[in-house]
Amino acid sequence: MKTSGIIILAAGNSSRLGHAKQLLPFRSKTLLRHVVDEASLIDSAQTIVVLGAGKEDLEQELHGTAVVRCYNEDWSSGMAGSIHVGINKLLDMLPDVSCCIIAVCDQPYISTAIFNALLEAFETSPCNIIASSYADTAGTPALFSRNHFADLLQLQGQEGAKKLLSRYSQELHLIQFDQGAVDIDTDEDYRRLLSES
Repeated sequence: MKTSGIIILAAGNSSRLGHAKQLLPFRSKTLLRHVVDEASLIDSAQTIVVLGAGKEDLEQELHGTAVVRCYNEDWSSGMAGSIHVGINKLLDMLPDVSCCIIAVCDQPYISTAIFNALLEAFETSPCNIIASSYADTAGTPALFSRNHFADLLQLQGQEGAKKLLSRYSQELHLIQFDQGAVDIDTDEDYRRLLSES
């Protein structure tokens, strides 16, 4: 297995929800702790969580985990800055890293199996980008080979990694993650999640 990283973006202030989505409870865990626990089961990957808004509360939620935390001081400028912080931290820790998975913490059905599927596809596919497929789109979690770290570091402001999925569609391999379409942006989303689970 190649040396890899999982970067969990958890720096936003959940402006559409009005309170930290990272701390919403679902199936006896918060959304943040769920994705962290699932990522931490991947022995071959270093898990990094990028914090920003509400850092102290999220730090408390991560107490007792082995994940590396880093802080995006400019979290309010958008997701790109958190990706930069995570990539740079990963390169500092693992100079020979071959790929990283970008994940968010508002997909409640994310799982170790999905992370493994991304890594396994990277091992067997000639493609440099492996993304999740759901609701007729490609999205997170998504794996990028080191060849695309420079592209990730050039993202600006509100731009996320999804921009690269379109730009490099010829290098893209998809894995099916139908439940990836479920994400939590509003109270209505959260109520629907609780009612359907």
